[in-house]
Amino acid sequence: MNCPLCLSPKTNELSFTKMAMYEVCKECRTVYMNPEYFLSKQSEKERYDLHNNTEEDQRYVDYMYYNMQECLSLCDKKFSIGSYSLDYGCGATQIMSNLLESEGLCSISYDPLYFPIELKKAKFDLITAIEVVEHFNNPAKEWQQLFDLLAPDGVLVVRTQLITDVVDFENWWYKNDPTHVTFYHDIGLEWIANKYNRKLKIKNNFIAFL
Repeated sequence: MNCPLCLSPKTNELSFTKMAMYEVCKECRTVYMNPEYFLSKQSEKERYDLHNNTEEDQRYVDYMYYNMQECLSLCDKKFSIGSYSLDYGCGATQIMSNLLESEGLCSISYDPLYFPIELKKAKFDLITAIEVVEHFNNPAKEWQQLFDLLAPDGVLVVRTQLITDVVDFENWWYKNDPTHVTFYHDIGLEWIANKYNRKLKIKNNFIAFL
């Protein structure tokens, strides 16, 4: 099958585990699960429902505050009061949006399972996607949606665990979550940045498209 990100036909089988089969793109180095092994939508949601990510859990709130600070630090700009932000793939809570509101932004939350609001005509100055893009079943389509929602001078910041040339994929912990189906290499991120004419900035597992 073609790479689900850059659509190149140049792919190789990478790994076959008890859980799934994975392939790697020779062009953008994206590693992805064969769609035959995707969870059903119901099973996927049942797994997400096990997450105890609530506003009552101060550790999770602190974790999201850290994510917000890291996102804002990568933006190379200060957002004016009333700038519009979107937390994309927020899950069952709106903690990131609430935190961004406290910074003076007008923020909304979107999640296809928990907050499936209409977004087609919206444009945002800042979009955050914390531990989301590894769940993309159709990354070409879903990255396109993110950039369609971004204002021309807006910033998109995502957090995900990147795959590198030294990762032992067979024993890599990050693939063990069955909802993690797409893993990105620096080369793939550069491909995304070039496709959408954006500057790429990476700090640990945070990636900004400026």
